[in-house]
Amino acid sequence: MKAVSLFSGGLDSILAARLIADQGIDVEALYFKTVFWGKYDDKLNRSLLENTASQAKAELTIIEADKAYFDVVKNPAHGYGKNLNPCIDCRIFILKTAKEYMLKRGASFLITGEVLGQRPMSQHRHVLNKIENASETPDIIVRPLSARLFKPSIPEQRGWIDRERLFAMEGRSRKPQLALAKKLGIKDFPNPAGGCLLADKIFSDKMRDMIKYERDFQANDINLIKSGRVFRLSPKAKLIVGRNEKQNNLLLDLARDMDYSFKTVDIPGPVGIGRGCFGADTIHKAASIIARYSDLEPGMKANIFYKKHPCDIDESISVMPAKEDELIAVRI
Repeated sequence: MKAVSLFSGGLDSILAARLIADQGIDVEALYFKTVFWGKYDDKLNRSLLENTASQAKAELTIIEADKAYFDVVKNPAHGYGKNLNPCIDCRIFILKTAKEYMLKRGASFLITGEVLGQRPMSQHRHVLNKIENASETPDIIVRPLSARLFKPSIPEQRGWIDRERLFAMEGRSRKPQLALAKKLGIKDFPNPAGGCLLADKIFSDKMRDMIKYERDFQANDINLIKSGRVFRLSPKAKLIVGRNEKQNNLLLDLARDMDYSFKTVDIPGPVGIGRGCFGADTIHKAASIIARYSDLEPGMKANIFYKKHPCDIDESISVMPAKEDELIAVRI
């Protein structure tokens, strides 16, 4: 018999999959990849996931979910959390997609690492029931860490798995999970973290700006705003400025045809990528922002190179650095 486990790579999802695998079920660990979760380095992230899935005794599968998930972010039927996190609609989307995948794979049920009462918005009993009904997954979800606090699922009712070997964990304390991990010999797992960028206020402000002005955004657009400071220069133009060498290199890698790149001449400074419609005014404004974050001597003008990709020829503009009030007016 086969089951599909929703897999984040965190301790709860490792334990949930492992508890079912230890009952002789063939478990497939299904990871949903979006630009809002995980790490920018795909190779590193996959290696970490493969390691955690192996501890869960599960086979890892990664699903690219960006395109479909963007619609959830733009228009969540159940609204947002504290920031731009559409937690309820996100869960409905994941469960619907996982059920479709489960049926294609010939699996019989779904596994989640949910713990009753652990998350304030999406893991209370009435919300979990709402999510199950909306995703058309009632009775086929097994929550091994909290199963004995819920009515028996179909796999439990039919004896596919032993309910007595499942748990009744509840609340936000992680002590029971850590104790179980020690008992099962699971030692290598990530520390709990925020995980979803949509729950972060600063990133949410950047996304709100994008949703307002760029409704047809793609993963590249989101990776761009993840990689530096964001400035809205006009309704049709924005500038992203790197904070350090790593971000500067990321921004250059993410630059597309028709983007503008900006950099200092002869003095240390950041890289900037301009995206949208740039004219003389926006080029000047972008250059002055680059100058503001450079190592320019006070009272001096800076020479800034800029070019429109994929052109290899730099043009130069001499500008005074932007003033603090000018930065505040355009910074997201």
